[in-house]
Amino acid sequence: HLINTGASTNVKDQVLCEQIKKLSIDNANFEKQAHRNELLAKEAQKEKEDLIR
Repeated sequence: HLINTGASTNVKDQVLCEQIKKLSIDNANFEKQAHRNELLAKEAQKEKEDLIR
């Protein structure tokens, strides 16, 4: 019985580990996307200012 619960805990840990890995990857992708959007926004702002001038 003890061995069994140890095994299921191990499986749960592995699943959690995988989920955390996926979330970390998602997070990195969102950060990249946010950075790109920021750059695009700055570029658009600059173009707008150039047009106004």
